[in-house]
Amino acid sequence: MAAMSRDFGSMLDELIAAEETARSAAARVGGVDFLAAMDELQARGVTIGDRTATDLYGEVAADRAPEPAAGRVPRVPLPSLDPADIGRELGIATLREVAALDAARRKFAFANHPDRVSPELRDRAEQRMRVANMLVDEAKRNVR
Repeated sequence: MAAMSRDFGSMLDELIAAEETARSAAARVGGVDFLAAMDELQARGVTIGDRTATDLYGEVAADRAPEPAAGRVPRVPLPSLDPADIGRELGIATLREVAALDAARRKFAFANHPDRVSPELRDRAEQRMRVANMLVDEAKRNVR
């Protein structure tokens, strides 16, 4: 029985060692050695954080940028940040009840909330929501 336990123990040790080796290999990241790349860039006179690195990146990106498609549809104008325009979208001038103002806010938020728009429009949507909330809150104070 002792010989059998020893063999099982040896086999278990081998399995554990193999698993640790596999984990170690999986933990290593393949690809670019970041520190070596940094050393290479510094050796060439490119300082990270300096405008030079940004300029070089911009030049390379510009060279690789695809040509604009002919007949491309023009960009849609950005939604207005003007409080008067947002007030018209909300319909605040015609609303005289708190419940109606709350409904207008919800409807506006459904269409304009930053979580519901594309990433490039999120900052603008956030500004529009702030203005809309301010307008609704002001209108609610005047109703009471």
